[in-house]
Amino acid sequence: MCSTDNNSSMNNGMQRDDVGDAFGSFGRSSTVSPLSVAQLAPTQRYATYYNMNHSKRGVALIFNHEFFTVPHLKPRCGTNVDCENLTLNLKNLGFEVNDFHNLTHKDVVKQLERAAEMDHSEHDCLVIAVLSHGELGLLYAHDTAYKADSLWHYFTADKCQSLAGKPKLFFIQACQGDKLDPGINLKERTETDGLVSTFRIPTQADFLIAYSTIPGIVICAI
Repeated sequence: MCSTDNNSSMNNGMQRDDVGDAFGSFGRSSTVSPLSVAQLAPTQRYATYYNMNHSKRGVALIFNHEFFTVPHLKPRCGTNVDCENLTLNLKNLGFEVNDFHNLTHKDVVKQLERAAEMDHSEHDCLVIAVLSHGELGLLYAHDTAYKADSLWHYFTADKCQSLAGKPKLFFIQACQGDKLDPGINLKERTETDGLVSTFRIPTQADFLIAYSTIPGIVICAI
């Protein structure tokens, strides 16, 4: 079970058609208008644990970056082993895993938008992992850097209602440089309710964001 505490801080040149079709049957979008109706809470308001008894565990996206066109970035040797191990473990936990290799930033955004438009009503949670280079609050796609907080920007409760009140887990394996990203502070505990009354939760509730390093530290090979 997941506790309801919120917020802690293959190839190179994958073909565009492969990227677009990677979700298969999970790529069905939700057409619910933001904030048009009250979203059914997936967990009782004062529950100790999230409801992890939906019909599906959920979708997991892995953005694995080994090669880069950015001049100063070297290939990340060994990242494919990490990706394979992560994929295996997530599948063993029941996730529908979609691993993407060396995507451009444009294609990373495409996959995030695609996932955010899905109907997650029957999913327990969402997992997104990035294995890449990073610095000063930035992560690198194949061709350019982007802000780390853009990963979870698409999944706030007002933008992806079918994940409201559900865990959204982000794992970042990258150097951070010397600046802490502002999106990883601990927020108040999420509370959900039944059908009798409606209530509001922060749009950025139910996020857990885990970095492999503390600010200012780079990942060193052993």
